[in-house]
Amino acid sequence: MITQPGATFTVNLQVENVTDLFSAPVRLKFDPNVVRLSEVTRGSLLTADGGEVLFTRNILNDTGDASIVLSRMPGSPGVSGSGSLLTLTFQVVGKGVTAITAPQLSFQDSRASTIVTASPQVSVSIE
Repeated sequence: MITQPGATFTVNLQVENVTDLFSAPVRLKFDPNVVRLSEVTRGSLLTADGGEVLFTRNILNDTGDASIVLSRMPGSPGVSGSGSLLTLTFQVVGKGVTAITAPQLSFQDSRASTIVTASPQVSVSIE
C-alpha cells in the first residue's frame, strides 16, 4: 500500500470460510513514528445472524500497540462464512516503509478451541 504524509488510510481484516467463529482477540503492532491508529470499527461477520457482540479496544499509539477483542455473547453459537471482522483507520505521521502486523492471531470457536491461527501483516509505504 502506498500513501502520502498526513493522509489517512484503512486496513480491513477479512476472514474467509470460517466455521463456528465465536471469539476473535486481535493484537496489533505498528511503528508509532510512522502511523497512528485513530479508529477501530467492528465488521459485520460476527453479527451476520443478528446476534450481539462484545467489542473492546485499547489503542496505545505511544508504543505502537493495540488490543481488540470481539466475542459473541455467552450461550450464543459461533458464526460461519466469510466477511469483515475489523476496519482499522490509520493516520500517517511520518515517512518511510513500515509494517502493520497482527502477530499470533488466534480465533476460537464456541467450544473455546482454536480454529484459526495466522500472523497477517500489511506493508505501508509513505512517499
